[in-house]
Amino acid sequence: MKNLFLAVVAVLLLAGCDNGAKYKMVDGTIICQVPERQADQQDMIGYAAEPMEVVRVGFIGLGMRGPGAVRRWCQIDGTEIVALCDINPEGIAKSQKYIADAGRKPAVEDDEFRIRHHFQYLELSGGTLNDQAVHMMDICREVLQANPLYAMGHSSRKGVKCEYGNFNTNYQILYKYPEDINVMVQQTTVGAATGGVVARFFGENGTAEAKYSGGVFITGPNKWDSGIDNALGDADTNKGRSFIGSIISGNYINEIEAGCNSTLMAILGREAAAKGKTLTWNKLVKSNQRYGNQPDLSKF
Repeated sequence: MKNLFLAVVAVLLLAGCDNGAKYKMVDGTIICQVPERQADQQDMIGYAAEPMEVVRVGFIGLGMRGPGAVRRWCQIDGTEIVALCDINPEGIAKSQKYIADAGRKPAVEDDEFRIRHHFQYLELSGGTLNDQAVHMMDICREVLQANPLYAMGHSSRKGVKCEYGNFNTNYQILYKYPEDINVMVQQTTVGAATGGVVARFFGENGTAEAKYSGGVFITGPNKWDSGIDNALGDADTNKGRSFIGSIISGNYINEIEAGCNSTLMAILGREAAAKGKTLTWNKLVKSNQRYGNQPDLSKF
């Protein structure tokens, strides 16, 4: 049986060499003839790349053993983990945590993954203040007909439901408007259990209130009720009717400037909270700050 096994091995070895190349036996060693290389080919035996100070690596596939590999690489000096790619967010989240625990900067995540989860990424959605609370900015702009002078505030990731992404879950922003008017915007992301938007305006002669899922009314000496039970109930229909009507009539609706100012108001609050100090409107609009790490859309 032992001789049969050796014979089979020998046949396999000989078969492996019989690929159009000749071979011979020299003192029991199989020697295959090395074919001539083309002019543009290089022998990689003994090849070594030029020395580099940092070896940058990326990981594709972060399933069962992937995060463990990331964790081990975190212990190797002279390396940098620059990219992570997996269809499931759990593996990326676990790997990013290993990277953070090792005191390293986060790896760039796969572009498709970030686009599919864009809400959690500041550089894609602008953060929850820009993505959701910006609707409050629209109302402030309509009512006050002015831009804020400055903003100050706080934010955090308290209560975040996922470990991937870089968005904050809550903001408390104070805006100062002309004529000494203060506007407080509070925005909180708490999951799917509850949701809603409420705007309240406090004046000397009453309080005005508007709710997405409720009515629009004024309380005080001069009470008033719009009779609307759900402010969003016919909002899309009215917007569509107004848009089509503007085209037919030639009185085109152009809300670009208003939309930009609402967005800038949200950015003003977000950046004031991120920096932990007062930020003026004039300083913001003159800033050339850009968020990097944008997805490469050319590959989609």
